[in-house]
Amino acid sequence: MAQTAREIFIVGLRNAHAMETQARELMERQSERLDEYPEVKTKLTAHLQETNEQRDCSIQIATGALRARRRRQHTGASRGFAEGRGTDGPVGRCQC
Repeated sequence: MAQTAREIFIVGLRNAHAMETQARELMERQSERLDEYPEVKTKLTAHLQETNEQRDCSIQIATGALRARRRRQHTGASRGFAEGRGTDGPVGRCQC
């Protein structure tokens, strides 16, 4: 069965998302059991917080890109998008 590059890309994104979710859940469970190792717990909690911030930033980038794509499809505008800009500002950069 032939797959387009877009279909393969989407499958890869879904797999990466599933792995990230599983890793985040594992870190959350581990951090609950590290009371006897405060230094490790502190580092794991900081890493978990950073992971969550990166996830939130990635979601903002993805939703911004989708909104820009929908606007482009509805308006037929292409000038700003060809330059890497949407109506919401640069696409692909986190504005967190």
